[in-house]
This record gives sequence, C-alpha cells and structure tokens, in this order.
Amino acid sequence: MSEKSNLYLYSVPPSYDESELGSAPSGSGSRPRGTGPSTAEEREGFLAGDDAAAADSARASLSSLVSDGDAELRREIQQFEIIEPADMAAPSYRRTVSARMATSLRAGLQKLRHIPGSLARVRVPDIPLLTPLSVRWKTQWSRAGYAFDQFQLWLDARLARWGNPMLIRRLAFVLLFSVVILLVVSAGIIPFGVNDGTSPYPSGSQEYDVESLKQFFLSKVSHEELAKRMDQLTEFPHMTGTQGDYILKEYLEKEMTAMGLEVVEADEYAVYLNHPDRSRQSLVMHEPYYEAVLGEPDDDDDDDDDDHKDKAGDDDKDHDTAGGRGGHPAGHDRRDGHRKPHAKHRRPFPFHALSAAGNVTGHLVYANYATERDFAALQADNVPVAGAVVLCRYGVVHESLKVRAAELAGAVGVIMFRDKLAADEPSYPAGRSIPEDAVQRGAVALRNWQPGDVLTPEWASTPTARRIDLRNSTAVPHIPSLPVSWADAKHFLAALEGHGTRAGPTWQPVFPATAYTGAAGGPVVTLVNDPVVREQQPMWDVVGKIGGLEQSDMVVILGAHRDSWCVGASDAMSGTAVMLEIARIFGHVAQVYAWRPLRTVLFASWDGTEQNLIGSTEWAEQNAQLLRENGAVYVNLDQAVAGAEFRASGNPGLQELLLSTLAGFDDPRSGEALRKLWGDRALPPLEGDRDTLPFQSFAGVASLDLGFADRRGYPTRTCADSLDWIERFGDPAITPAAAPDARRDDHAVAYSYHKLLTQIVGVIMLRLCNEMVLPLDYTVYGAHLATYLTDLAAYADGHGVTLDMGRMAAAVPVVDEAAAHMRQWEKAWEDETKRMPGMETAATAFHRWSHNTRLMNFDKHLLDLGGLPGRPWFKHVLYGPQLWPPTVQDPAFASGAVFAAVRDAVHAGEAAEAQRLLDQTAEILMAAARKLAN
Repeated sequence: MSEKSNLYLYSVPPSYDESELGSAPSGSGSRPRGTGPSTAEEREGFLAGDDAAAADSARASLSSLVSDGDAELRREIQQFEIIEPADMAAPSYRRTVSARMATSLRAGLQKLRHIPGSLARVRVPDIPLLTPLSVRWKTQWSRAGYAFDQFQLWLDARLARWGNPMLIRRLAFVLLFSVVILLVVSAGIIPFGVNDGTSPYPSGSQEYDVESLKQFFLSKVSHEELAKRMDQLTEFPHMTGTQGDYILKEYLEKEMTAMGLEVVEADEYAVYLNHPDRSRQSLVMHEPYYEAVLGEPDDDDDDDDDDHKDKAGDDDKDHDTAGGRGGHPAGHDRRDGHRKPHAKHRRPFPFHALSAAGNVTGHLVYANYATERDFAALQADNVPVAGAVVLCRYGVVHESLKVRAAELAGAVGVIMFRDKLAADEPSYPAGRSIPEDAVQRGAVALRNWQPGDVLTPEWASTPTARRIDLRNSTAVPHIPSLPVSWADAKHFLAALEGHGTRAGPTWQPVFPATAYTGAAGGPVVTLVNDPVVREQQPMWDVVGKIGGLEQSDMVVILGAHRDSWCVGASDAMSGTAVMLEIARIFGHVAQVYAWRPLRTVLFASWDGTEQNLIGSTEWAEQNAQLLRENGAVYVNLDQAVAGAEFRASGNPGLQELLLSTLAGFDDPRSGEALRKLWGDRALPPLEGDRDTLPFQSFAGVASLDLGFADRRGYPTRTCADSLDWIERFGDPAITPAAAPDARRDDHAVAYSYHKLLTQIVGVIMLRLCNEMVLPLDYTVYGAHLATYLTDLAAYADGHGVTLDMGRMAAAVPVVDEAAAHMRQWEKAWEDETKRMPGMETAATAFHRWSHNTRLMNFDKHLLDLGGLPGRPWFKHVLYGPQLWPPTVQDPAFASGAVFAAVRDAVHAGEAAEAQRLLDQTAEILMAAARKLAN
C-alpha cells in the first residue's frame, strides 16, 4: 500500500504527559476528614466515680447545715442542688431551666450582699496620710452592707404579703430578663428583626421568614457576578483528570470557602479513565477511493477555515485563538470595553472516553443513528454489517447504545459525526448551529448498564477500594470508536455513493449530502484507537455545606458538574456559575446575618459527569446511607443555559413546587409569565443522562433537573461551546420586556436567562430548606402513574405483549388517598399556625417533623435494594433508564425512564416476567403509599 493511501481524516493528539494529567501535586489534594470525638471509654474517665460512702458523707454534711424545722429551705436545696430524696433511689431530678436561672440569681445576690463586708476587710496600707481614708473606707462600706441587709429584710417583709418572697423574686427575674431580651432585639443589637434595606428579615420580625428571605435573595442576584464567573470558568479547558480540572477544583474550593459556607471539602476518587494519544489514534481510507474524494484533510475543530491545508501530524493548529472564546475579538468586552483576552491553551483532542482499544479494518456502512431499528432496516435491505466499520450520526440515543448496537450487529468499529438540527440555521460563528469542522466528543461507557467508575460497581472508588477486572465490567464496549467532524464525515459518505442502496429521506443528513448504505465491495476503512489508560486516575468532587437548624440531618442538595470536553461554556459552566451565585448569596446571609436553614444545604460540584456520571455516582455510593436515610431533594444544573425556552424534568412530587415558583417569574424577552408559557404540561420524568440518576434511581432521593434550552440545538461537547457562543447565541444581550422603551439599546442586558435561572433555582432551594413543611406534594402522583401505564400499555402492544394492568391500576387510588391524607394534615397545620402566628406546640412540631420525614421517605420505599434484573445498580422500581429505550423512530414512542424493568422484559419478549415485575411494582407502590399516610 502506498504512503499516500494512509491519509488521516483528522490528526490525533500527542500523548498527555504526566504534567497534563491530573495527578494532584503533593500536599495539595483533598483534605482528609477530621477524626471524631474521643471514645466512650475516654469520656467516662472524666466522670465522677461511683463512691457511695462519699455520697453519704456529703448528704450528712448538708443535713447538718439545715435545721429540721426549715422544711421549705430543705426542699429548695433539694430542687436547686439536685439532692436525691431519701425515699427515691433513682433517678435523680433533672434541673429545669427556671430552677437553674433562679440558682444563678440567688448565687449572684449572695455574692453581691457580701461585697460590702469583703471590701470593708480590705487592708489599707498604714500610712499616716492615708489613715483618715482607711477609716472612712471601712465605715462607708460597713454602712452600705448594713443598708443592703436592711433593704432585703424590708423587701421580703413586703413580698411576704403576696406569698413566698423567693418565688416572687424568681418571677420578677424572669420578667426582667424577658424585657431585656425584647429591648435588645428591638434595638437591632442582634442582626435580625430589622429591615434597613440590607437585611433579609422583615421589620419587627424575630423569625427567618421565607418570603422575606426570598425577596432578599432575588435582590442580590447579579448579572455582573454571573458574567464574571462565566469568564473565569471558561478560561481554559478542564477535561476530567487533567491539570485544568485540578486547577478548577482548587478555584472552587477557595471560592466556596470565601463565600461563608461552613464546611468545604474535596472528595478524591481514583477511577478508570483513558485519554487520547495522537500517535496511536488514526482513521484511514484505502485506495482507490482516497484519490477521488479526500484531498488534504483538516486536523481538528478549530472553528476557522484554512481550506484544509493542515497536514496530518502538524501541531500548529492545536491552540485556541483566544482561549476558547472562538471568534470573539481579543481585548474586546461588551461590558467594560477592555476585557483581557484569555491565554492560549492546548485543546483536548477529540476521542471517545472509555472506548475500547483496537486496530480494525472493514468495509464502510452508513447506519443513520445506529439504533436497533436502523440496524434492523439494514438487515432487511441485505446490507452486510458483520465485519463492517459503521458510520453514523449522533442523536436519538446515547452514543454508548450506538456502539453496543453495532457490536451486537457484528460491526468491528464505529465512526460518529454530529449533524445539524435545522438546515436553515447557520453554523457558528454566523449562527448557533455546529460548525462543519467541529468534532463532538462523548463517552461510550454503557451507563444504562452501570454508571460511575466501571471498576467499582455499587461502591465508591476511593484509592484503597476493591476493584473488579475490566473484563468483568458490564459498562465497557468491546469494539473501538472515534468521533469526526462533518468536514471529514462527508468524504466517507461521498465514497459510499453507488454502493448499496440510496438511503431514504429520514436517513439523509441535514448537512447537504446524499447518503448510501454501503456494501461489502465498497470502501474499506482502518480504524486505530489505542488510548492512554489509567486504572486509578485522580478526580475530585467539591462539596460545600450550610448546616440546618431544626431537622439538620435532612439534606437538600444543589449540584452541577464542572468537567467539560473543552471550555464548556453552556455544558456545563453555565450550571456551575448559577450554582456558585446561589451559594454566594446563601453564604452571605449565613455569614452576615447568622441565618441557618431548617434543613442542611449542600452545594456540590461534580467531576467526571461527561465520562460516565462518575463524580455524582461515586459520591452517592460513598454516602448511600446518608442519602437513603436523610436525603430530601436533589436539584441538578447541567446544560443550564443554551437558549430561552424553559425546560424541566423530575419527580412528580416536585411538580407543584416548580409550577408555583414559576408563577412568580416572567420571560425577560417576551414579558410572558413562565407559568403561562409552561401551560398544562405534566412534569416529564427524568432521563438517564444527567447527574440526577444516582440520586433518584440509586438512592431514592426525589430529583429535579431544569434550565433554558433551544430546540435548534447548539454545538454541544465541542470547542465551539465557548463564552463567545454564549454571549452571541446562548444568552445574548436583550432588551427586557419591562424596559420603558423597548427600542433603546442602553436597556440591553446580557446574561438575563442566567440571572432568571439563578432566581428560580434559588427560590426553590430556599423553599426546600426553609419552609416548615417540606414542599413535596404527591397529589399529582396518581395522575402521572395513570399516564405512565397508558404509555407502558402502548409500548407492550407495539412489541406484541399484552399486560394485565389491574393490579397496578388498583395501586393508583391508594397513592391518591395517601397523598390526600398528607395534604389534609398540611391544611390543618396551616390553619393552626394562622390562629397562633409563629407558634407551635411541642406535639404539633413533633408531628410536623414526622410528616416531613414521611414525605422524604416515599421514594425511598420504592427502592428494591436487590436491584433491577440484570442491572443491580439501579434500585428504583419506577424511575430508571430502560436498557434499550424507545426513540422517536418508534410508533409508540414514550419515555423509557419509567417501569424500566418491565419494559426490559417486554423488549426481550418475556411476557410472563414482565407481568410478574409489574405486579411486584404495584405491591411495592401500595406499601409505600401506606407508609406515607400512616
């Protein structure tokens, strides 16, 4: 084969050296947690010994000081000094608060009464000039002591007319103490109860009012802070396990600590990762096709047009022109006019994380989106897939399922490219769509089988954890794959012309091209992928905490991942910026105004999400007991802002919280209420591609994911996802609808949707952590279940399986009844607190805590700790991704994230197993409903 035949369709990266991969510098890794308190045996060493003789002696001494006739004084001594009465062997009395206060008062008065006598006994030096002063000193203090004694006798005589003087003095002390506290609070000496425009508390209030906190929070959200944060977070690439990732971890630790969060910790995990190696990654098309179609190929997605003049192996183009800012002119800043340009950094080269190593050769076959249905269509057309290298488009299903489907069809390798979503949408930088020369990265680990570290299923990948052999992992593919840009993929499609059959309209790319399926005698491709592999690559989650005041064990979590394939402005720095802005304001209120939420709040920055949801999964596995006992709600921010259309998915119990929160906000561009724009849609269930997965499906924590998007898409997981793209298309400067003159440019504001999302999520978090009744409402759960059953029946019918829905249908009213009972109690509680503003009896508070706990535990009772059949990591019987989820290509398309185990059995044609699992799910659901209401 001639040298010319070995043409690279894009260059592959040089090896990452040790300095670029994220081995933490010595002494600067995660901080070990502190040790706990001393042991019980050590603490017992500080307690007084059990000496009965000494105790008897003490009682005898005390009795000698008290005459038998003064029974009242004896009782007082027994009460205040906790002396055990003779007729009670155990237990000793516990001093009440009033008793301890009275004891302290009496001790203070006794000391005060003896001051004059003590001072009178002070020896004055015998100096002739000072002798008159000494005599006068003793005389005056003697008279003062005598006068104090006389006043106390006189006061006791007067008080005796109304009862026991000692009891009256106690009551007077309590009254005086209350008046002093009232004066201190009213004077604003303690930083609450005063609203001077900078405090989050209403005037005259002595409580942490949720509405006041909300208004204070909304007033503090800053466009400028969000813009500054986005500029900092997108300064350099930070792919998981690289030095950029480590530097960003250090930045977050420092920032979150400065925000006033109580505890900020970086949890380190050692996980299986791979990174690209330029010298061991290539894609070659063999003659005679290369001469006719290839020319000289481009190297990488550099967002500029060099007429394909870069030769394979040339490193000149491997740098950003402005550190990930794309076409943004260096030095220009639309906000202050003199932004300092980002430094240049080496771009991470495109590859598939956790891909298999291999050197494979085969005929080329085009497989559309490489779904199961697509491979079935190829089989029906007699297109040979066995032994082929498959070319396919991203989209419809996760890239891991494309590789898995190709593997099951007999392919030896996979090539993927990103297509446009709309033909009339210009490519970046002219428009928001993906550029022709941009390469979308991705991970091909089988997250629907097992998310997280592929070597530590169901337990955390700490440095000392046990690891399984890679060959025993169900989460890794067995054939190699590589991503390419459209600029390269179009040459493959051109080479296929005339081979096989012309693809139908739904198979044709949006980019202008004509696709053929390929044939055994068509173009031959060699794919080489031999990445650098590390079985224990360091990565870090950063978690900050504000401790709760009442139900402090109960935790509410706000999370966003920070790792990206390049600089990741939308995915995922927009989510990280929003999370940090909320943490900044919460920390400010906690630090300056001594606020504590009723429930503990955690702010989490996940690492390794792009690889296989690794950071959130490992943290959830390490803290599984905490989450399954006390995890209240998890709120997720991922691709937080990439447009102006509000999107959300989550647990039905959070629907009312979300919609009632949206009612308070308007769309910045149109001025329409977000609640109106949402309409009557039900909250859709969570899919399996977000960090909500380990919380909802593994730990049973009700979860919510939300943000702003655009149906036209964006250049996700490419280096075109830059700060410049955000400021041009993702969240550009707009004129708010509320501006007095909508045509005036000086009203234009950037980052409006970042600010709006920060306000929405901040209010949701405030309500979750600070409303006395946890705002989980299951009254809509039954309606959601009915919809899920309709979708399941349609899915089963499409696969020729008939399911008896009777048992599950009977569970729906049980859930509705339990939810109505819970809502009825909440209504009664609201009525009671209205009658007694700010007051709650001890019994009512106890019931409220129990009510909150039962709300929190509902989804936890839907866990089957044995796991789904064949996929033990997934525990939730309702919510979790289907192994082979339905797609828009299916006639009965509906979410594959509900009744996953039942759907898996239907997909496999196992009708009896599907029915068994459905009935079992109904029993678990009814049991959970009974526990909710009782």
